Amino acid sequence: MSSCDPDIRVIAAFMNTFLYGLYVSTLAHCIRWLLFRYEGWKLRKQINIPLLVITIYSSIVLTVNAGMVLQKAIYPSWGCDIPAYIVPIVVITTLGFTLFWIVDAVLIYQCWVLYAKSWRVICPPLALWTMHIISSIIGVTWSVVGTANMDQRPLSTTWILKSFDIFFAFTTAATVYATFAIVYHSARSLRSSDNNMGYCLNGCCVTAESGLLLSITLLSTSIAMAAGTNLQLGADIFVNINLNAIGISFNLVLIRVGHKQAKAENNTRPHENVAMTTLRFANTSGSSALYASEEKEELEVVQ
Repeated sequence: MSSCDPDIRVIAAFMNTFLYGLYVSTLAHCIRWLLFRYEGWKLRKQINIPLLVITIYSSIVLTVNAGMVLQKAIYPSWGCDIPAYIVPIVVITTLGFTLFWIVDAVLIYQCWVLYAKSWRVICPPLALWTMHIISSIIGVTWSVVGTANMDQRPLSTTWILKSFDIFFAFTTAATVYATFAIVYHSARSLRSSDNNMGYCLNGCCVTAESGLLLSITLLSTSIAMAAGTNLQLGADIFVNINLNAIGISFNLVLIRVGHKQAKAENNTRPHENVAMTTLRFANTSGSSALYASEEKEELEVVQ
């Protein structure tokens, strides 16, 4: 869905450009810690290909979305009446949904590892995650139907509205649940651990590792939609805010992980020839919500 109000499109373009700039800055740091060693600009011996692929994929989706937002601001009639222009909108919406799936899956997996792989802990968010996948598929299906058959557009619009409301409700619930569980575990671990970081730095670390930024934006969007916010305003502004929040949150998580892995690799190299294992989400020291498997080796060297 897209707004044809020029004022809304200009506001959406301004806000999206600002958030996309923040995303690009975090993307640069993210790629730095995924590809290069702790000191210097030498490539790491083992690069986590899946995380790198997801990072590149999210950057492509957000870049295409930023271009489409600017296109709609420059040409106010773009995508309003011509069905051919709705196709790329449906495509970018579908790709945006996959970003929600990926980030929520990472947060749920993180909870599963943190709480000793307890299925009882992750069953609620896993059920919510499944439901928001189903609702997003329904929404995309009706978007395709409305695009292919103009006679079905009133009916498809009704179903799109319902499915999008359900999607944001379920994805918000799943993200907030997982985030709260991670923040609770991280805060408890930080209180019990002997670390010399300040409260502000600890708070920033917990925020970066837990996806708290995404939870806040999703919760705000759900409240706005429940309060009866105009769909066009929500589609052009709130959805773009959430898409960029996904990219920024995911990059912050990978920056923390890549930094710790690169630091551990740098510390262990002078002492022993340790083959770096693949990155996995685990809580090895209790002082962070998302750790690489190399963190344990780093702590042993320091001690």
